[in-house]
Amino acid sequence: KSSADKATALLKFARVAYGLSGGLDTEVGYDEVRSLLDGLYAHTKATLDWQVQGASAPKTHAKALMIMVQTAAESVPRGGVVTVSGEAGRFRMTATGDRVLLNDAVGSALSGVSTGGTMAREQGGKASAKLEDGDATFELVMPV
Repeated sequence: KSSADKATALLKFARVAYGLSGGLDTEVGYDEVRSLLDGLYAHTKATLDWQVQGASAPKTHAKALMIMVQTAAESVPRGGVVTVSGEAGRFRMTATGDRVLLNDAVGSALSGVSTGGTMAREQGGKASAKLEDGDATFELVMPV
């Protein structure tokens, strides 16, 4: 896993998650979302367990989901599993591992000014994160 591979994976991820390519009114396939996240997770200590149902989502949903799943990976810095489940605008990410961290600022940011949280609110949805029973749980609800 070279630094060039990591930079390429991050660039591909960022172009979709933070960019405006193709306009915001298009659909993004969950296969593409998973592929971009797999590239990102290849350079973290977390393992991605993708259990999302359906074929695609509006780009705004996919972007917010990608950012939330990236944040979940950061909550298991020593390794662990991030399970992503849901469909049609309701997603849950659970990060489990030996040492799960969730800074209080993450929860505040999701309800405040974070990119994922802002995208959710702008679409009439919500994003949240909490630490419970040693696991970090992230939820994203977007209107369908």
